[in-house]
Amino acid sequence: MIYATDFHSRDQGGLKRAVMKVTQNSAPTLIGIEEAEVTQPTRIKQFLKLVAESSPQHRTLVISALHSDYGIPAISLGPLSERDIARILESRNLFGGNEFLAGGNPRAAIALGELALSSGLTPSELSLRLREFQRNATVDDRQIPISTSSPEYATISSDLVIANDDILRRIRSDPSLVHQLSPRGFEEFVAEIMTRQGYEVSLTPFSKDGGKDIYVAQKSGLGTALYVVECKKYSPERPVGVGIVRQLYGVVQAERLTGGIVATTSFFTRGAREFQEEVRYQLSLRDYLHLQNWLDEILGKDR
Repeated sequence: MIYATDFHSRDQGGLKRAVMKVTQNSAPTLIGIEEAEVTQPTRIKQFLKLVAESSPQHRTLVISALHSDYGIPAISLGPLSERDIARILESRNLFGGNEFLAGGNPRAAIALGELALSSGLTPSELSLRLREFQRNATVDDRQIPISTSSPEYATISSDLVIANDDILRRIRSDPSLVHQLSPRGFEEFVAEIMTRQGYEVSLTPFSKDGGKDIYVAQKSGLGTALYVVECKKYSPERPVGVGIVRQLYGVVQAERLTGGIVATTSFFTRGAREFQEEVRYQLSLRDYLHLQNWLDEILGKDR
């Protein structure tokens, strides 16, 4: 099994390396492409074509949460029953509940169960905090949700610079408001939070290339630790894939930094979380739920 983000880079060499990786076995093999929704369908098509040309005896299985035309037969699987979801959660020793049925989607149910274990929240509390993900979001061509008619939404513009308790408390009161920020606004939001946590923060010049949005220094009796933070301002239904996480880890290694952090308004794919676990002492992931925990820490537990 490989992840689509393994060959997400634009260079043709990345595709060829991925093909070589999965076709080394000369015996007929089923190649699974996981999380295909996080990359462009054209990249998947190129990969399928190269595999077919180099190893026609192999077969491929594309697994995607979204429907795309990959030029191969497609099978749409319906949602699992409540009983099936409950069995999956039970087999993994995960905390269940009606909120974790996730419309019959096993991956979503497992992710919610894991979040409950790691956060210590009850199903009801977790459901409340993730309420933005329970609604279908209407997004524009930049993947940013379109503003609702709510006066509270209208008061936060996409160019707003976070600079006072009032703004932070309003986003804490309604976390979905963070989606109204521009990508640069989200970087400033994260920088403000980390500044209030006592770190020395430096924002890099804004660039669409990404990769190094914020540098964070922490001084202690042991010396100075330097971290790099990459901010991904994504809509609720768009996950951050393993390619982004690996890229930041490469920056950490190249610049000999203490560690790296990927912060997002969305969530991380399974591949991203599995890779982070392998390098957990040098890389941290902060998703939509973690952002709310950060606000709790700097503003106190009172609501």
